[in-house]
Amino acid sequence: MKSLKYAILIFLIWIISPLIISAFVLLYNNLLINPDFLIRLILPGIVFSIFSMGISSIKDNTLRVALFYSLIGILIWSSPAIYFLPSSTLYNSLSGVWRFAIIFVPTLFFSFTFFIIGKNKEDYKKDITDLYIKKNIYSK
Repeated sequence: MKSLKYAILIFLIWIISPLIISAFVLLYNNLLINPDFLIRLILPGIVFSIFSMGISSIKDNTLRVALFYSLIGILIWSSPAIYFLPSSTLYNSLSGVWRFAIIFVPTLFFSFTFFIIGKNKEDYKKDITDLYIKKNIYSK
């Protein structure tokens, strides 16, 4: 049984190692050296990470959570939009103002929506005695 395990291990290493090396070469040549990948994905990721570090140092818990949710709302639309929209023919046919608007307006909408969600998540009522008082008022 032990010899079968070693035989399977040797076979898998023989098959998988060239696949791993070719995947690494493909990743390195097509993604990491590609300037579009660096400019549109890596650099904004670094900037948003720095924003996230700044947000985490805010003392007010409600504002910190709301801003963090807002940052997530920004990333939901803008990351795929900045990276994938330039390959669209419809996007390329638009003027510069409309290109900016197609990325900025949904980003602003998601940011504001997630800010409200984060603010409400952290600012909920922890004392439920007010609910009991209202229930007693309306039930009488």
